Amino acid sequence: MSTMRMTRLSLALAATLAVSCGPVEGAGTGAVEVSWIVGSTTCANAGLAEVELQLYQDGIRILERSAACGDGSLMVPGVAAGTWDLRLLGLTGDGEALYRAEYEGLKVRRGSEPSSPPDPLVLTQIKGALELRWSFPAEMSNCAFAGIEAVEVNINRAATGDLEVNRLYPCNLTLDHPDVNENHFIEIAGLPTDLPLEVVLFGLDEEGGRVLYGDTETTVPKVGSRQVIIPLEPCNGGCI
Repeated sequence: MSTMRMTRLSLALAATLAVSCGPVEGAGTGAVEVSWIVGSTTCANAGLAEVELQLYQDGIRILERSAACGDGSLMVPGVAAGTWDLRLLGLTGDGEALYRAEYEGLKVRRGSEPSSPPDPLVLTQIKGALELRWSFPAEMSNCAFAGIEAVEVNINRAATGDLEVNRLYPCNLTLDHPDVNENHFIEIAGLPTDLPLEVVLFGLDEEGGRVLYGDTETTVPKVGSRQVIIPLEPCNGGCI
């Protein structure tokens, strides 16, 4: 066999192997498409600029992509076929996560047709907890000396004044109260996270009149809780 013919055969064989054994684009992968809505409001009213999609397998985050919140959907190609868990985070312009949605067990099929949850995911506001306690002036060391029967707790969004919590607690709280934790703090859950909150307390006498007042501004974290102790002072001229 001539050298030229062997060379032609070698080139033909190499080309055949390259086609049959080389990587085929998209082999073993699929695509994920997720749509969303913001629960009971809009992206603009919720203060959301972007939505970040996170894809997990076995509790490990593998991929993340983002799109403008107003787009309402996001498609991610090149996702390995298999079972994935999804998390959506609604982000402010500064990258703070205020809303979240999750979907577990999405089966991603091979091919160009995207796999999707059956319905749009609903972004709901991430909530946190506040641990609250109050104190008295030195000359009013406890409820009895202060003449206080109850404490009114109000928590508002500082920016808008929207009321999040309005509750009444007995001044002498014990561990028997369902809202009191082992550290003797009132634990108030379900608060929006990473937003300035104004906490306003009124000390009420036995007739329900407001005679003591205290307030502070704080935020609550996404994980865990924030402890706040608010000093109560006499309402000089009356509380409103």
